[in-house]
Amino acid sequence: MPNKRTVALVGQPNSGKTSLFNALTGSNQYVGNWPGVTIEKKEGRFNSHDIEFLVVDLPGCYSLNPYSLDERITKDYLRNQKPDFIINVVDSTHLERHLYLTLQLISLKIPMIFALNMTDELENLGLSIDEKAFSEILGVPVVSIIARENKGIEPLVSIMAQGVAPPIPQEKVPVKPKEIYLSTKRIIKKVIRHTLKKQNKTAVWLNRIDYFALHPTFGPILFFLLMFLGLEFTFLFGGIVISWFEKGLGFLYQYFEIVNNPITKSVLQHGILSGVGNVVLLVPYIALLFFFISFLEDSGYMGRAAYVMDRFMHKLGLHGKSFIPLLLGFGCNVPAIMTTRSLETDGERIKTILMIPFMSCSGRLPVFVLFAGAFFGSKGVLIVIFLYILGILSAILTALLLKKTVIREESPDLLMELPPYRFPFWRNIWKNTWLKVKQYFYKAGTLIFIVTIFLWFLSYFPSSSGFGGEKSLIGIIGKWCSPFLKPLGFDWRMTIALISGFIAKELVLSSLGVLYPGGSSLSTTLQQVMDSKTAFVFLIFILLYIPCIATIAVIRSETNWKWATFSVIWSIMLAWIVSFLFRFALQLV
Repeated sequence: MPNKRTVALVGQPNSGKTSLFNALTGSNQYVGNWPGVTIEKKEGRFNSHDIEFLVVDLPGCYSLNPYSLDERITKDYLRNQKPDFIINVVDSTHLERHLYLTLQLISLKIPMIFALNMTDELENLGLSIDEKAFSEILGVPVVSIIARENKGIEPLVSIMAQGVAPPIPQEKVPVKPKEIYLSTKRIIKKVIRHTLKKQNKTAVWLNRIDYFALHPTFGPILFFLLMFLGLEFTFLFGGIVISWFEKGLGFLYQYFEIVNNPITKSVLQHGILSGVGNVVLLVPYIALLFFFISFLEDSGYMGRAAYVMDRFMHKLGLHGKSFIPLLLGFGCNVPAIMTTRSLETDGERIKTILMIPFMSCSGRLPVFVLFAGAFFGSKGVLIVIFLYILGILSAILTALLLKKTVIREESPDLLMELPPYRFPFWRNIWKNTWLKVKQYFYKAGTLIFIVTIFLWFLSYFPSSSGFGGEKSLIGIIGKWCSPFLKPLGFDWRMTIALISGFIAKELVLSSLGVLYPGGSSLSTTLQQVMDSKTAFVFLIFILLYIPCIATIAVIRSETNWKWATFSVIWSIMLAWIVSFLFRFALQLV
């Protein structure tokens, strides 16, 4: 039976702590929640040197003087749970900021290893660190690692296996324990002066980009320009691949004509191909867009987007830190809402949470790109950009409404660390992209498949009514629900598609594929049953109306039923009003 040791990973945000966690534990990880709160708890195990290590990835924190729930959890765990030792993960390119937390950890007298991460980037800056001097000053073992490339992991594990003593700074070193409490900033200066060495004078030209990226005027322009180029890139190359897929889908549709059994034939053609097939068809768009977003994140740019938006966010009673969850909402609203846990005040969290559903998630994207390509051709990119901007404006309106009524508190100043610019690590980009594509395939093969078959069943029976006719089961349900949306120009089939979209937004496409069956692609079929004005208003309603059921569930868990109910009612009301106004305006044109 191997010995067991508990290891706590502690570090500031962007220190590479999670990369080290992945490198140590591999796939042997599990995620839960900390007792009594909804903050994510990540743990993993691995065996080495006849020892079983339990690795706990604590929430990132800037200090042990907690301002947010994340920081409070880290402090409470270290003081109450007493792990066998700590691994303090530090970004070696930002030592001065990270050492403040390090000195606080030393004061806890818990055995500790100091992991200097991103040492390759430090070398690119023409700098190096004297590990021996560092170890003597801090009184802890020091290991240089490059966590995202799995470098330096073996020496780190060897030290973990040998055992670690509590930190005891050496008396001969200029930094004495008492000085830590007298002047933390002046001690930090001494540590850096005695350990950081310049190898040569290297011009860090990448930092000059910040003149534009962080400029109050040029910064937002650069951000929206990059988003436009990303969407243009997605439409251009994704459209080429999708055209090949559409030909394959059409071939399969015709091939299934040879099936003799009418029910089996209808399931294959109207259910699986027209429903699930048209959802899977859009995988190239999903892959390309998330490849682009992952590229920007890994390069260090996304943190700067939050900084340049800080001034504007303050006008909404928020600050730039709230921009990160909003930005993540373009991927998926659920994890974006969960990231609001790092915000300092409840008012900030609630306002940000209620804004996020208006950020156009990846579930809406397939609907947008299919309709935009089918009805607006080369102008499709501008239509999608307009929808994104409209979603942002709706989120702003929500924040202003809350600020003027029930949540009047002002936000604190922004305090965040900008990650260094770095050339993106292709393995991380491919991994993040594949994860999103895999999740999309999983949803298509499970939830979307099940709902699609259910919709096919309602559309097929009674068989005498004709597939998807008004006298079918789905037709009866749709006609009963449609009066609410009839003023917007939506027929009962579009109404059913919107209802199914409450489960998952991708189901809008699969539902339309089932309800408007045809031998050609869904985009061609839709062109035959609605005009471009109706399609445009339909896209606006999909953008703004009730978020998916998973988003509502996480809003309830992060706040309460009151705010979850508000989100549902407010989004439906706003979607109807805005869609009606646009339909009225388009009729006058």
